[in-house]
Amino acid sequence: MRVCVVAEYYPRRRDPASGVWAHRQALAARDAGAEIARVLVLERPLPSADTVREAARGRPARLVGELSQHRRQARTETLDGIEVEYVPYVSPPRERSYSRWHRFAARPLAGALGRAGPVDLVHAHYALPSGGAARPWALRNGVPMVVSVHGGDVLAPVLSSPVARASVAEVLRGAVVVLCNSRATRRLASALAGSGEHMRVVHLGAEPPPGDPPVPHVEPTICTVGYLIARKRHSDVLEALALLPPEVRWVVVGDGPERASLASLAERLGVADRIDWKGLLPPDDALRELARCHVMAMPSEDEAFGVAYAEALACGVPAIGCAGEGGPEELAALGEGMILVPPREPESLANTIRDLLADDGELRRLGEAARRTAAEHLSWETCGPRHGGRVRGRAAIEGRGPGDRRGLPLPARALPPARRARGPRGACPGESWAGSSRRAGSRPAATRAVICGLGGRAALPASYLAARRARVPFVLWASIWAHPRTPAHALSYLPTRWLYRHADAVVTYGRHVTEHVGRAGNVFEAPQAPAPLFFEQLRDRATEPQPTGFRVLYAGRLEREKGVEVLLDAWPGRP
Repeated sequence: MRVCVVAEYYPRRRDPASGVWAHRQALAARDAGAEIARVLVLERPLPSADTVREAARGRPARLVGELSQHRRQARTETLDGIEVEYVPYVSPPRERSYSRWHRFAARPLAGALGRAGPVDLVHAHYALPSGGAARPWALRNGVPMVVSVHGGDVLAPVLSSPVARASVAEVLRGAVVVLCNSRATRRLASALAGSGEHMRVVHLGAEPPPGDPPVPHVEPTICTVGYLIARKRHSDVLEALALLPPEVRWVVVGDGPERASLASLAERLGVADRIDWKGLLPPDDALRELARCHVMAMPSEDEAFGVAYAEALACGVPAIGCAGEGGPEELAALGEGMILVPPREPESLANTIRDLLADDGELRRLGEAARRTAAEHLSWETCGPRHGGRVRGRAAIEGRGPGDRRGLPLPARALPPARRARGPRGACPGESWAGSSRRAGSRPAATRAVICGLGGRAALPASYLAARRARVPFVLWASIWAHPRTPAHALSYLPTRWLYRHADAVVTYGRHVTEHVGRAGNVFEAPQAPAPLFFEQLRDRATEPQPTGFRVLYAGRLEREKGVEVLLDAWPGRP
């Protein structure tokens, strides 16, 4: 199976640690038997908004540096035998438009996907922007798509608006399989998508640094590996450091917008000389630095999984995270090595670190236990085959298609075998809807069926002809039981009656509509019903004081055909 990976976060020349887990997962999938046709990285070669604002205030150094880094990025590279193409696109600033970035990236990505050659599967990391950008191409070409959810899809504030959440839900529902990095992520993703039936939990793997184990630091040392942003709560570690003995040091691996404020806080707390700011390091160097430390502490919030915790366990370093967070809680349930503390409590964090550093024997035992936990549950030898198996799962891929807008698997008996239609290209007799959709080519069709409501003298026959051309069933959703009622209805009477007889199936609102359809077979009734919220509101209103007198409730569109005029004429005292 040829798989094309689409990712926003992936190692780049300017940031070799960005998305290194996505690269390692691609390597693991390749080792498990998948053929990685190409990795397509969404590359936005624009400076950050903060950098532009600094340049406008007369400080252009960062702007020049960022532009220079973007210019040095090659269009294509080969990383560990995997071909990587960086796909440039332009979009507005992240803070205002991140939920729409996939629209700007869709067209350049479609060109890159076309250049990748024959592809059997698209694997997108994150629903937005990667999944949203790849989905139009996958739909047009009938290629199934797998989406990996890493937490930001369902937790990031920039994707919290109703429009953004609707876009994420659409991508999740349209994927053949959704891979979640933890059970907590799966709960959130399934709630957003409306179903978790096609979602599976696959942890990201972690490995110790290559070569011999590095020599530990002489001084007791805490390490934090992560992007310097507010939710990672580096400030809590900094405040805890001020409560610990002066010989305890803190190594910070990573960079980000919180660097300046953290340095200022360190000066105020008098611990600036006890901190080593390592900045961004190549992945292997970051692992070596982590392995030299005694404790890893990252009391972050909204932590869906936490690759840094898994890497610490793999290095034999006990990790500290927050209780109540999905990722740390799940890692702690796997075995020893993961320690949980209350969130936003630097005192509790300091006490936990102090207790760990006070007993060398217990610290060594816990480190060995952490290494065993990672080897048993988090190694790429363990997680890689699981990932490859989910990606290549034929049953899941054939049971769901990217053309299903709701993303829910259609039951095998949802439609009867399509009979031979009398149209220009009727479906073959004896085939199910899934079988007929696969006849036209080697891949499943992007559309599995056409379901059309009554409406549009041009749209209705055009939909029927399109269904016949695509060799998929045509289902007519009928709602009219008195015909013709208007001159427009009279014009469409004969074509509509013809479609009633030649559709593969007809769905009606109830028996009164079924009697009007005038055909015996393949007619299904699906009565409409009010939503549960309607009855809840009625129940709540029942407890309110009601005015005396006779009252009539009218529910419906204010149209003549609904009988509004008759109701008004009959109403006593009409003005």
